[in-house]
Amino acid sequence: MHMPWSVRLRLLAVLAGALAVPPGCGMGEPSPQVYVLGDAGAAEPGAASQMNTPTVEVRPVRVPDYLDTTDIVTRGAGGLVVPSESGRWGERFSIGLTRAVAADLARKLPGLAVTTSARWSEPRWQVAIELESFDVRSAGGSSLAATWTILEGQHRRRLAEERVVLTASGTNRTDAEVVAVMDREVNDLAERIAVSLAPLAGVSPAGGRSTRKDSSRRTTAAMSGHP
Repeated sequence: MHMPWSVRLRLLAVLAGALAVPPGCGMGEPSPQVYVLGDAGAAEPGAASQMNTPTVEVRPVRVPDYLDTTDIVTRGAGGLVVPSESGRWGERFSIGLTRAVAADLARKLPGLAVTTSARWSEPRWQVAIELESFDVRSAGGSSLAATWTILEGQHRRRLAEERVVLTASGTNRTDAEVVAVMDREVNDLAERIAVSLAPLAGVSPAGGRSTRKDSSRRTTAAMSGHP
């Protein structure tokens, strides 16, 4: 019995289509959720010139190599670094961290122009941050260790410097929980920087320093100032 050519052509087309589909595709696997650091609060409409506003430049934050990726990672036992399979960052971590710190400082110090790129003007001050570690443990708890320095923009003279270790308790079973605890600790880091920068700039932090009681323990490991 001979199969008609039209039927043969349809079968060949179906077979070719099946072979063209990569393994794992079309199986209903969900795409990873994409996250960014920082609170995406709604901006109020309007325009304001910052030409005569003192400028603060947040330098690119230096982070450990294992963190500077688009993977959302947690720490397991024995120094294990565990990347999430269900979520990722929308940008390299160092870029997102620099942007989040700058955004937090801008909210806390509305009298200053905070930027991550002072290409058009000489910043009055610069903020340099070196992140030693930022470990969120899947079993619970997290810690951030960092050193930050405030520099005079023109002469690069150190005006303030502090090393802090911030810790928080709580569960970190989901990507959303991991991102939330990292947001809180980045905000706490920016808060400390704002409190030291405000008197140097002659401005008052918006709302003052937070005194809320929560699961975070803030520890200053070392601090020095240079007038």
